[in-house]
Order: sequence, then structure tokens, then C-alpha cells
Amino acid sequence: MLEAASVNSAHAAASGGAALFSHGSPAVATTGAGARRRARKRAAGFTLMELMVAMLVIAILAALAMPSMAVARADRHAYDDAASVAALVRSARLLAIAHGAAIIVTMTSPPGDLGTYRTYEAVPVTQTGAPRPVSSCFNGGAAWPLSPQDASLVTFVEGLNMNGTIESRLSISSAFTDPGGTVPTTVALCITPLGRTYYVAGAANPTFAAANILTGALKVSVKRTGGLTRNIWIPPTGVARVESQ
Repeated sequence: MLEAASVNSAHAAASGGAALFSHGSPAVATTGAGARRRARKRAAGFTLMELMVAMLVIAILAALAMPSMAVARADRHAYDDAASVAALVRSARLLAIAHGAAIIVTMTSPPGDLGTYRTYEAVPVTQTGAPRPVSSCFNGGAAWPLSPQDASLVTFVEGLNMNGTIESRLSISSAFTDPGGTVPTTVALCITPLGRTYYVAGAANPTFAAANILTGALKVSVKRTGGLTRNIWIPPTGVARVESQ
């Protein structure tokens, strides 16, 4: 056995190859040239044609994905606007509770207006110049002077203007639907520190009375033409929430 192994080894060395042995098995020889060919084959990369085909497939997939990505971005802008409206209403409710003052929220969306939202605090200025919060929405039966604003009776808090470049380009607009199904273009809410909400439609300077208490949910729709609609539901408690339609 040892003699045979020595012969095979010598024969492989004479032919320029490498000899491999295993216990109890005949010798198996592999040539140096074959090993080099297999090494070159393993080290070889992609051909130019393979790279061109891969790039073409990537380009086609990217072209197919671009329209859906643009639609998703547009819908995201509409959702962000709706979330901002809901946050403004919730902030008004918290402010009413924290300051002990009635908070008035106005919403307008007439033709040419994609949506304008403002909040005012009923904090008249006294003769001494100190603010004096008013918790009632009734204002002694008189209208709240919001347009133009009478700073001696109300204080502007914050606003949201949807008449921006993005909303105009993507056709994002607002619409209102009251609990009775009416679709006004101007809406005013008044939230008291006790959590009551009063509702008046169609008045730039609203007058609130006991009969104007909100008994159902006011729906504010932020919609994109050809896309999804985000609805903000404002219940009598003033805790607004957003849902997609």
C-alpha cells in the first residue's frame, strides 16, 4: 500500500500535478491548470450584458413606483392639514379649561378660500388694563366682534391658513357639515371651561345663545380632489378626532 502511494505521488509530481490521498482510498490527482481555471471562474464578476439588464429592471420598477409615491405624498399633506385642524380644536378646549375663559373657533371656506381657521379667547381688557376672562359664550346677547377684531373684548390666540402653495397645487380644500346635514361656508364654535360647545353658522361675528348648544357632531372634511378625504369629527365635548374616508 505504501509502495503504491509512493508511486502515485511520484507520478503526479512528474506530471506537474498535486496528489491528494485519503486513508484506505486510492490517490486522486488534480492538475494545477484545472485548479487555476476554477479559481478564475469563481473570481469572475457580472458581464456587461447582465449589468445592463439589471439596470433596466431597476429603472422600470422605479418608473412604476413614482406615481404611487406622488399620490401617497399628496394624501399625506391632506392628512397633515386635517390633523392640524383637529389639534387646533383640541387646543381650544384645553385652553378654555386652563384659563377659565370661553374660546371661539371660527372656520371659513367660501369660494376661493381653501380653509381658514382661527381661535379667539374671551378676555376683555378692563379699565385698569388687566385681562378678565369671561367664561360665558353669550356676551350679554351681543355678537362677538371678530371681523374686525375688537381687542377690548377678544384676544386672537392662533390660526391655520390652508391657502398655501401646496394646498393650491394639490387641490386640498375644506368643507363643513353640521349635525342637521347643512353645508355652511362659515362656522363658529364657542367652547366653555365646563366643556359645553355652542355652534353658529354663517356669521363672521357670531352671537351665541342657549339654543345654539351643539347636540351632534360637526364634520370638517379636508379633501384632496381625486384622493382620500379626512374627516374631523367635533362632538359636543370638543374632543376632535380624525378619520379617513
